[in-house]
Amino acid sequence: MTRKKILIVAHFCDCPPEDTNNRFNYIAEGLASKHEVELITSSFSHRDKTSRATPTDELPYKITLIDEPPYRKNVSLRRLFHSHRSMARSLRKYLASHLTPDVIYCAVPSLDVAAVCAKFAKARGVPFYLDVQDLWPEAFSLAIRIPLLSKLFFLPMKRRANLIYRSAKHIFSVSDTYAKRASSVSDAPSSTVYLGTEISRFDKCAASTERITKDEDELLLVYLGTVGASYDLSLTVHALHVLGNRAPTLVILGNGPELDSVVRLANRLGVRLRLPGKLPYPEMCAVLCGCDIAINPIKKNAPQSIINKHADYAAAGLPVISTQNCQEYSQLLMEYGAGISVAEGNVLTLAEAIDKLTSDEALREEMGRASRRLAEERFDRRVAYAEIFNCLMN
Repeated sequence: MTRKKILIVAHFCDCPPEDTNNRFNYIAEGLASKHEVELITSSFSHRDKTSRATPTDELPYKITLIDEPPYRKNVSLRRLFHSHRSMARSLRKYLASHLTPDVIYCAVPSLDVAAVCAKFAKARGVPFYLDVQDLWPEAFSLAIRIPLLSKLFFLPMKRRANLIYRSAKHIFSVSDTYAKRASSVSDAPSSTVYLGTEISRFDKCAASTERITKDEDELLLVYLGTVGASYDLSLTVHALHVLGNRAPTLVILGNGPELDSVVRLANRLGVRLRLPGKLPYPEMCAVLCGCDIAINPIKKNAPQSIINKHADYAAAGLPVISTQNCQEYSQLLMEYGAGISVAEGNVLTLAEAIDKLTSDEALREEMGRASRRLAEERFDRRVAYAEIFNCLMN
């Protein structure tokens, strides 16, 4: 096998010492055993909203940080029209001054960075593979709802996205929902590869760290991830309040801009909370495995499809209660019998679903086993990512 120079460009991924089990770091490490791999990402951590230092950790692949000015809000004009465009300009200069790679594997979003890669790949005759992580501008148009004006405002972004999709030799997407959007304007072959997780690593992490302690007869309902505008944890708190003494304790494994308001609401309503916060990946795995039920409280108009927490919940063998208005995830839960889907926005319906699982241990165990089977069959990276590796290596 000829040793290739593979360039991975992922605007949003990890940089040592960060470790959130990121898709692109996993791909880079998997390719590096046989090829020369460079992973290009931002100097600004989108998740932590902090600037990154040049990594000093020894890795089997090279990490290059491209300068990006900071921004405070995810949905903001500064992010779109200053930070992202500035990074794209710096990336264009970087690519022009370095050796042409044999393959480019690029994440979208952001559109500005992906557009630079697509243009560079076409000019140099380099195979260009795309990995669709989110739909832009669709995600922004849901967050910024101004009749007619929103559609006109985001039209240039939509055209740019279409051009990027059409530039790809092969399109990988993290869900069928995203794959269909890309394929609607592109003739490139398309594959769905869920974000997933490496099940063997998850199990090793969970076994090596102490699990969360529980009081006798206490049940834990866990939420993992950002406490932000797309996730209706307030609805969850109200549902737990309805159940009174029968309610499980809500465990929030994460932080975010809405956390303080959720905590205030829970305290006012007398809902029991545990706040481990955002934990290192190994500790997160262990805490997750010590819980009893997972909650996926995504709002009706949120753009998320199949996301990281789905794989983590499944790997932990947790039954899931989901309010997500996404047929793809609802179908997975129904197909495997791994959880309960309820309509978003209805406190009583959500309370009934929580009560159903908390009051039936046998059902929790049955759905938990099904959830783990879902992880092993659909979310295990060691199996699911084989198509990505085969495309890039051959």
